[in-house]
Amino acid sequence: MNFKILSEEGRPFEFLYQRNERMARFNLAGSVFLSVSEPFGTMLFQQYFSKAFSISYSVFLMEYSYRPLIYFDEPTLYLNLIQHNDLYIEGLGIGGHTLKDGYFNIRYLPYTNCRLCLLPGLSSEFGLYYDPAYLQRYAGHYPAVCQLLDKVSLGHPGYLLPSYVPADKHVLNAVDQVLKSEYDGEMRDLFLEYKALEILSLSLRSANLTSAHAPPSRKEVEQMEEARTWLAAHADNPGTLSEIARRVGTNEFALKKNFKRYYHFTVFEYVLKLKMDHAMQLLQDTKLPVTDIAYQSGYSSIPSFSKAFRRYFNISPSQVRKK
Repeated sequence: MNFKILSEEGRPFEFLYQRNERMARFNLAGSVFLSVSEPFGTMLFQQYFSKAFSISYSVFLMEYSYRPLIYFDEPTLYLNLIQHNDLYIEGLGIGGHTLKDGYFNIRYLPYTNCRLCLLPGLSSEFGLYYDPAYLQRYAGHYPAVCQLLDKVSLGHPGYLLPSYVPADKHVLNAVDQVLKSEYDGEMRDLFLEYKALEILSLSLRSANLTSAHAPPSRKEVEQMEEARTWLAAHADNPGTLSEIARRVGTNEFALKKNFKRYYHFTVFEYVLKLKMDHAMQLLQDTKLPVTDIAYQSGYSSIPSFSKAFRRYFNISPSQVRKK
């Protein structure tokens, strides 16, 4: 897939065909890649190619907000999942959209001419690009797929769902396995093909379950987004469920039910994910003592932190430091 990435002012970037040291841990096995390193930050674009699909993994480590221009010169039909931070995109034919961390959709674009609005810090975008014939096998089971493929045949931009929806933990786990794959050669190709099919199937099932229920009310959506924002800012000490519920204007029962319904995580699972992701980032990107990292992650002792970390990642904090 040929694409162009230009600066805010429209000038071409100078591409580097090697990974910046800061980006070394964001590796998509078997991919071709290029990177951009500028004062505003570093951008890494990776693509793995197969016959029926391809996988992309773009990572942005920004010093400050930046708005590059992106052009694709051919049609794209792909599953798009946002990770680590929210993104905002403005494009011809698709309008403006806030793409939230952990949310996904499947979309078709006959061409891409857009501006990507990147926030300070880390953000990434995982994509699975499919041939329309690959999705055709699902059309009889998922009416939304059939409707999307009708738009593809007409060359009209379209989305599987009216808006991006939360990916459930099964989808997120499968994506994580792709990004952490250590297979080589033919075994890698077979593994990634299996995972591409699994991610698509899980995502369609998740999307179908989401669309099969009555949509949450606007007030419920606002309450759950406020709860998520609070948890993200106070993961080390979020308070009790009843305290969080009162903060966002609901009750404990509704908070547990709607948070699980809206994000496919319980409140506890989401807080644990935030703590563990933060701890992993500190272990990999800083030289802080493990004691300090445990404290910043909301743990009062190293043993309890190490036990939770190993249970979550199947690796100890000390092993991460040795890598």
